[in-house]
Amino acid sequence: MPSPPHSQSFTRYPLPSSPIETELKLAIPATQIDAVRALMAQLDEPATPHDLETRYLDTPDFALHARGLSLRLRRCGATWVQSIKTDGLRRGGLSSRREWEVAVPRGNLQWELFPKAARKHIPPSLRVRCRHAFTTHVHRTSWLIKTDSETAIEVALDVGTVQVGRRHEPICELELELKPAATRPPWFPRCHSPTVGSRPNLRTSRLH
Repeated sequence: MPSPPHSQSFTRYPLPSSPIETELKLAIPATQIDAVRALMAQLDEPATPHDLETRYLDTPDFALHARGLSLRLRRCGATWVQSIKTDGLRRGGLSSRREWEVAVPRGNLQWELFPKAARKHIPPSLRVRCRHAFTTHVHRTSWLIKTDSETAIEVALDVGTVQVGRRHEPICELELELKPAATRPPWFPRCHSPTVGSRPNLRTSRLH
């Protein structure tokens, strides 16, 4: 099954701002899910569950993907959020890029709600060609770990499937996102743990 071109953080609903998203995605074996949960339990941080449905859009020839762009609609409960992510700095499963997220009243893309700075990355000639490309359904468990008075790491365990037409493929990954995502600390690329057999997820680092 071909890897879909572009896959998710959900604690920001908001305002049409353009923060820098810095995150590390790690693929983990499904057999290590319990080990991840046990490892996080040692930190004594509360776990927050979410069921996420994410619809990714692109042109039939994947012109957005070719430009390093991601366009998606995400549902968490009754709330829908649309987002545009640009290409950026990538190193293995680590990425740092600009992101705009805007709440929408229904699960329909509304270009006019994006700020001008976001819309300029996808010109009208491409917007009219955007179609549904694939969907992910994941159960996310997240933990927020405070590292100092100004910085925290959101750790998210995603387990679910990616659906392209009638085809399905499992997703099992760990995502670590710097909040606020303003800088990349020196230790960030090395934070994956051999305890759970993780490795940089090169496939879905181009998705979320």
